[in-house]
Amino acid sequence: MSHKAMCANRGGGLQSEDQVADIMTKPLKLASFFKLRKLFGVFTLDAITESIAGDMDTLPKLISILRQSLVTKRYVIVFYDIWDINFWKVMKLAFPNNDEGSRIVITTRNDEVASSNKETPCDFVLKIQPLSQELSWELFCKKAFCFEFETRCPRELEELPLKIVKKCQGLPLVITTVGA
Repeated sequence: MSHKAMCANRGGGLQSEDQVADIMTKPLKLASFFKLRKLFGVFTLDAITESIAGDMDTLPKLISILRQSLVTKRYVIVFYDIWDINFWKVMKLAFPNNDEGSRIVITTRNDEVASSNKETPCDFVLKIQPLSQELSWELFCKKAFCFEFETRCPRELEELPLKIVKKCQGLPLVITTVGA
């Protein structure tokens, strides 16, 4: 895997998923660099087989098809919220070492999964921290008050929204969902 970088991201699931989804849905930035962009959610190996290959019932067939389709492409593939420590041991067989500069990202909330996926000096584990209270408040206000009050919370209303933001624990997806 020396020609691919892989990151196991130890962060809160919702936080990681929000950031990964945000990156993957900006196709204009990625499309010119990567021929293939794919985001997989919380899947078991069987579910991945089913979602990619439809009727295919065996993982070896899926791995062969995937390898053949990727052999000449530069790709970025994201697997998020992975809990199975053996996941990468099986999935890495599907990704050719083709000198194209491809990237694999794995997000997890399980420290054991994160550390077991680090196989080369190019692999790294990134611990995503929750947003600070200030950034959480700024994000909430941008979402909750996007069409009024110049995206700021009026002083007379601050008490309840501040309590709400505190309960969101700095997780961007939770904050944007509650604020919307």
